[in-house]
Amino acid sequence: NGAFDQSCKVRAAIVEWEAPPPKPAVGEEGPSSDDDVGRLLWGAEILLAADVVYDVPGAEKLAALVDALLHQGSAQAMYLAVEKRVYFSAVTLRAEVTAYPQFIEDCVARGLKVDQVDLLDVPVYFGYVRSRF
Repeated sequence: NGAFDQSCKVRAAIVEWEAPPPKPAVGEEGPSSDDDVGRLLWGAEILLAADVVYDVPGAEKLAALVDALLHQGSAQAMYLAVEKRVYFSAVTLRAEVTAYPQFIEDCVARGLKVDQVDLLDVPVYFGYVRSRF
């Protein structure tokens, strides 16, 4: 796509919400390769994540990390693609969704702005069938 130039780089990394890499100190000596997860994470201007909200404790930790990255790191925004996981509760005997609402609640409680994006408004750049699910 012509809208993207050579300066746009996307890197993927595995990050544990419960124990994320610490923010590198300013002028800190050490590795600075593209594989250094801490430098990549804290230096990212845009955060992208998909299918990462599975349970309530993880959702709470992810919200805390996102808050830190947006307020103490270089991040200006996070885009999250979410699957609302439905499970059958043995306690309530009903189908329930808990992790996603908990994540949103935690983000709002931390003062983060949360907007939902309608996928119909997102341009498609390659062929696939977009379902309603």
